[in-house]
Amino acid sequence: MVRLDGGGEPAIDDKYAKGSVDALKKALMVAGKKLGKKLGKSLLKLLAPYLPTIAVILLFLFILVGLIGVVYSGFPSNSILLGNTLTAEDAELKKRYEGLADKYNHKDVYLVSSNSSKENPYYPGKGTYFEEGLSDHYGNDVELKMGWGLIHSALLYKAYALDQKNLDLSMAESVADEFHPTFYYRKSTITYCDPPDKDGKRSCSTETINLLVEAYTVKGHFVFKYKPMQTDHYPSGATKRWEPPDGVEQLLPNPWMRLDNWVTRELKMNNAPEISLARTALYEAGKGFTKKTEALAWLLERYSPSVYTSSAMIPPNLYAYFKEASERFNIPVWFLAAVAWIESNFMTDSDNSGTGSPVYCYGIMQVSDSNWKAYAPILGFDPVADRDNPRAQIMVGAYMLAELGLKNVDWNSPDWKEQTLPILTKYGGFIKVPATKPYSTVEEWCREEYAKKIWETAEALKTDAVWPVPGKYTLSNRFGKVDTSLYKDYHHGVDIVADTGDQVVSVSAGIVTGAEWDGVYGNCVKVTDGSHLYLYAHLSQIQVTKGKAMKPGDKIGLVGATGNAKGSHLHFEVRDLSKGSGLDACIDPLSIIHP
Repeated sequence: MVRLDGGGEPAIDDKYAKGSVDALKKALMVAGKKLGKKLGKSLLKLLAPYLPTIAVILLFLFILVGLIGVVYSGFPSNSILLGNTLTAEDAELKKRYEGLADKYNHKDVYLVSSNSSKENPYYPGKGTYFEEGLSDHYGNDVELKMGWGLIHSALLYKAYALDQKNLDLSMAESVADEFHPTFYYRKSTITYCDPPDKDGKRSCSTETINLLVEAYTVKGHFVFKYKPMQTDHYPSGATKRWEPPDGVEQLLPNPWMRLDNWVTRELKMNNAPEISLARTALYEAGKGFTKKTEALAWLLERYSPSVYTSSAMIPPNLYAYFKEASERFNIPVWFLAAVAWIESNFMTDSDNSGTGSPVYCYGIMQVSDSNWKAYAPILGFDPVADRDNPRAQIMVGAYMLAELGLKNVDWNSPDWKEQTLPILTKYGGFIKVPATKPYSTVEEWCREEYAKKIWETAEALKTDAVWPVPGKYTLSNRFGKVDTSLYKDYHHGVDIVADTGDQVVSVSAGIVTGAEWDGVYGNCVKVTDGSHLYLYAHLSQIQVTKGKAMKPGDKIGLVGATGNAKGSHLHFEVRDLSKGSGLDACIDPLSIIHP
């Protein structure tokens, strides 16, 4: 991708791209000499369903260096979780991994009294221990938890690298212990006040939440920062008093220190490029095993953004940063979020390796390496320490868009889209129309293959999320640790007090991906958009069918008490699909919507 370079003209980072390719070739040769083995052609077929986020070059790397491969056929049952179907033995092994991941994700979870800092971090100290765990209001901890796939990937890589005929499952627990995260949280509050009534009186409610302040993980050592308590005022007259997120700081010079140490020790490697490539492949394979991210491919490929997009899709941990950038650079939240979605699907660690682009780009806004190094310091960010800081990524991308011309766009004008086209042409890297493209100008090329997607997404993101039971705002159970045996001390959603027969509506746009009976949830509806799965449970009646396209406010069903429910209410869950689709991916619904 092409990016702004100094004087405002686009430039291609040819030198960097060539250097990266040369370094990769050299690293492949080094790794190949140590681990090169002939692998069968079935490798890609076996791995493809599990590694959708790995660039093509890394898949090639797997073939060349043999870190994972058809040696799988020598393992018991010829499966070991690599096939497209799950055998009984696979299921048992996966269950074992999941149990270890859950156990060690809760091993070091502490409540502390104040924010952390680079100068005075909590790790390796302790606070008040919570055996059942805590949950960050914005879901930052979900992304940093250890997935079961990382345990399996480590054992698999070690077995192959050392020519072992079987997985050494006796090591599974020690691997889980070595890779497990340490989390530190503190308490905070959010106070919502409705608009004043005709007598000037307000109705307010205060919610106690947990904020992640520090995390020591295999991805690095992070400090999460928050602004002082402030009050936001909305056009309706409503207010919100809270501590907005203020970015993330990486404390380690080498964020991958823990994984690199393991690779060095356990895979018997001592060459830096070799270690880096092995670590990257191991980590990405682990992510692929844990979650099959291609599960959303059908949604993104089959439907236009307007069908599955609304403001509910913006991740809660990113919204405050989009808002800050919007206010600073005069670019609407909905437009910035649309650019981020098209560029990276809101992924902080998204990169374009293997896409064929001559420029290496990284992060939520897909900023090129050279431009990141140039513009991050201008905005007060450290190019190294803030590389994975979502606030820094969004601010730098917004700054570049503003300087390219978005700061001068009249967003209330009916032709705002046309005003943005020249800027998007530059930001998107449209320089010269390839001979294979049927376009006469670069702007036409950009319009058809890039700008139209952003415009459609931006229009859809203007649509606000709604409350799932109109007029019913009392909660009987909140998200997280609760004192009730019904939820075994942890509640994965919110319970909204309502009467049987009350209307339930869709919070978001999306596609109905489930409308059926579940033994626990009773009559249950699931709606999926580009970021989240929304679950509506215990309904007395379902009013939609699977495959139906939804808009915020569309009817879902009627409140009831079916399934494992005590009394009439709506149980509502939100799951972050970038982190999976199971209960571990649940986030606080009140981070997406509020009464």
